[in-house]
Amino acid sequence: MHLASETSLILDWLTHVFVRLDKVDKNAGFMQGSQLLASLHGASILVQGTNQPDVFDKALFEWRSRYK
Repeated sequence: MHLASETSLILDWLTHVFVRLDKVDKNAGFMQGSQLLASLHGASILVQGTNQPDVFDKALFEWRSRYK
């Protein structure tokens, strides 16, 4: 239950960030927030599976370069 409420809070926050940053509607902000959250989780899984911490940065390169 705690994880679900925490994830919901983070996703809501990310939605608002993308709405303000990219000047998109709430649905588009939600989709971008969901994609970023999924990318973060996936990158974390890759690090655990490969035991190579630098994989995290490589997996998130596009997100990082987009918002510099």
